Amino acid sequence: MRVSIRTKLFLAMVAVSLSFIGLSLYLMDRFVGRIAEREVSAALRRGLLAYERFAALRSTLIAARSRSLAQAPHLRAVMNVPDVDHQTALFTAGELSPAAESDLMLLLDVRGRLLAEVDAPSDWGDDLSAQPGVEAGLNGIESVTFWRYRERPYRVAVTPIALADQLLGLLVLGERYDAEAAAELREVTGQEVLIAEGDSVLAESLGDPGPRAVQREEVRRLLAVDGGTVPPHPVRGIMGGQEALAAVVPLDGTAGRVVLFRGLHSLTREILVLRVSILAAGGVSA
Repeated sequence: MRVSIRTKLFLAMVAVSLSFIGLSLYLMDRFVGRIAEREVSAALRRGLLAYERFAALRSTLIAARSRSLAQAPHLRAVMNVPDVDHQTALFTAGELSPAAESDLMLLLDVRGRLLAEVDAPSDWGDDLSAQPGVEAGLNGIESVTFWRYRERPYRVAVTPIALADQLLGLLVLGERYDAEAAAELREVTGQEVLIAEGDSVLAESLGDPGPRAVQREEVRRLLAVDGGTVPPHPVRGIMGGQEALAAVVPLDGTAGRVVLFRGLHSLTREILVLRVSILAAGGVSA
């Protein structure tokens, strides 16, 4: 069966058009993808700056509140009593708690043992000396750090209670890192937020566990937990079952991490729309 010259020309034109469309799609994917990733990466970096400023402000505020309460005369008087009893310490801390405006308020003795915990059943005498900042506090140095306390994460201010040069104990105020805090950080940074420790998800702005919730294995891969490293720049990963770019911030030198991330699904949709447009244009030209 002989093919006419016109048919051959037509087939050649179709082949050229398809080659052009394929090349256009390939170049478009690379070009648009790189631009979009660059924009997302820049947005994440802006989010990181916003987070760092916000965290510094919150740390300054909780440290100031803790410092002010630690200087309260009646707290010093109670803590200056030899072998102060648990009930007296608890009552005094309870009186001061409205001014603390914190989710956690503890009093520790000069050995780092728990004297009182406001608004929670506490085990008097629990040894908290291994918690971050406590050793420094017992040496007269105040600090703001990250605690995992009773299975909950907190930003805490650890402040010495002293009279003249005599250490009387420690005051600990804490703000909980929970879903509400993650949602607040999302408003501040403009990015989705995950708070993790090791490969455990402590809180996230995506909400309760479900199809979109971030899974432990996703965090393990993203944070390279086995290698103990933190990515120094935004990296690709899977978050909540979707491809995303993420930026990681260590929490005060502990195993805690704050992760800001943005899904790339919107980018995928935009590329798909462009693909359809190019295919349509190619079909018309053919």
